[in-house]
Amino acid sequence: MKPFYTILGNSLAAAVVNNFVWFAVTFWVFLETQSVIATSILAGVLTITIARHEPAVSRRKIMMAELASQGLVGGVHVISSNPLLSAPDSQPPYRRTSTRA
Repeated sequence: MKPFYTILGNSLAAAVVNNFVWFAVTFWVFLETQSVIATSILAGVLTITIARHEPAVSRRKIMMAELASQGLVGGVHVISSNPLLSAPDSQPPYRRTSTRA
């Protein structure tokens, strides 16, 4: 039973560190770009990365359902970013500029 707990502890530590790193990267991207779209794209990359590395654990049907779901979410992101990209002004409508002197 000792090897099981060793592997369990190692997997738990790796999962916690991985989540903290992804949160830090996502937060840094938001601070640098002030763009929610950029952070959502990064979340999509994380989701796809997890689904691509999970086939050893998941069955084929589950993986196909995850990939179909990610494709649908990616399509929604593309459709919803269309108004933002086709806006006539160069500054996105959700970004506010400071009026303080």
